[in-house]
Amino acid sequence: MTNRISQSKVGNKRLGAAWLVCAGLLVLGLSVADSAWGAAPTDTTATSNALPASWIPVPEYTAKAKVPHGQIKEVLYDNTVLGKTGNNGRKANVYTPPGYDETQKYPVLYALHGIGGDHREWLSSKPQGILDNLYAAKKIVPMIVVFPNGRAMNPDACPKDMFGASNRQGFYDFWDKDMRDFLIPFIEKTYSVEADKEHRAIMGYSMGGMQALRFGLGNPQSFAYVGALAPAFRPDVNTLNPADVNKQFKQLFLSAGTKDSLFKPADAFSRALTEKSINNIFVPVQDGKHDGSTWSPGLYNFVQIIFK
Repeated sequence: MTNRISQSKVGNKRLGAAWLVCAGLLVLGLSVADSAWGAAPTDTTATSNALPASWIPVPEYTAKAKVPHGQIKEVLYDNTVLGKTGNNGRKANVYTPPGYDETQKYPVLYALHGIGGDHREWLSSKPQGILDNLYAAKKIVPMIVVFPNGRAMNPDACPKDMFGASNRQGFYDFWDKDMRDFLIPFIEKTYSVEADKEHRAIMGYSMGGMQALRFGLGNPQSFAYVGALAPAFRPDVNTLNPADVNKQFKQLFLSAGTKDSLFKPADAFSRALTEKSINNIFVPVQDGKHDGSTWSPGLYNFVQIIFK
């Protein structure tokens, strides 16, 4: 089916791009009234037990709202494979929700960045404001969100040749050389979290979107939720077994901005998944580009459908 609104027969939801027109504007601090669409339309067809009632971010969902705030802290962790330990350890930013309580166990979302970024890049999309306000609205489950450096190299700063082979390889190596054996164990030792796949999600944008699909779909024993925003590369759907994917993953979420050159590949990937009866959600962001105008709405939507 090619209906842009719903493909519920195979578990796929395709949402009309016009409904997301306000998302990018709200990320910039504008209200719905600032757009030509006026009041946000009501989503009446793209809902299920897993989907939020509307995919359009509500007014004042950024940090401007007066709500309890979580904390984002930069942490260091050892990685002996990369030779980065102690004060020269690997860096990540970790968000803990408002009222974080070590006597409770929390699920964890790992959010990965693009090819030119590091553990700080996601922060420019103001994830704390998005998460804080969704908590206040009781739309998401309390969770820890980890923003690591997704480049498994030493040194691990973005090299001058951003698109060079060594930098790209650093992204492909992140699971085997860092995330699996060092980052995840560090998070599960340091924070009060549920250490199983049912309470673990992975998402990313651009090269991080590639990583989310590669590491998420490639390790069904480790993740139950996968989200990719304008993924730079996508797996061949013919290598995926529909029955296995639908059984092993609770959500497979895709999104891209309509003004991004990766919109068509992301859309085509979602359609190919649907043709193979692999459950997935695809959300186009009207006028979204390859930047925070797509990443912020993507985070806003993905966190509402995980750990439920």
